[in-house]
Amino acid sequence: MTATDGVTTDSVQRRPSLLRRLWQRRRSRRRQIDYAVWDLRERYGEAAYGIARSSAQQPIGFERRRFWRKVAVRLRQLG
Repeated sequence: MTATDGVTTDSVQRRPSLLRRLWQRRRSRRRQIDYAVWDLRERYGEAAYGIARSSAQQPIGFERRRFWRKVAVRLRQLG
């Protein structure tokens, strides 16, 4: 076996394309938001929106604040 045999075999798996990875990440994020909305509504009922808004204002980093803002918007839409 030479050094190039591993490179030329058909069993080498390729990474998904950039676009596919972005769509997968987006789909995953939407599932996380949907689950958080469901969980908050089940646990806290009407107070869920206030909890999500409060979480969106905490100093926990941009990505987490963005996540909680999206959860709060979805809760507001569901009424």
